[in-house]
Amino acid sequence: MFDNTELSKRFTGGGPRPAALAAKVSAAWIAFATEGKPQVDGLPEWSAYDGERRATLVINDECEMVDDPNRARREAMQHAIGLA
Repeated sequence: MFDNTELSKRFTGGGPRPAALAAKVSAAWIAFATEGKPQVDGLPEWSAYDGERRATLVINDECEMVDDPNRARREAMQHAIGLA
């Protein structure tokens, strides 16, 4: 995070790919801290989260908005603890 990929090569592998991802994450954090919305160039429109859609921004080499990306896992956990 915050463009420290070269200092953390053991975890990131170093190089341009993790650096590009770190730049996206850092820019989103800065935008969120300064403007209240983590919207920056290079990321898709970051939808507000709600309990119906469960829109989640998956940040990776290619970033995308995904609705309820871990639905099966979430429902299994809810069932296990008696919430479903």
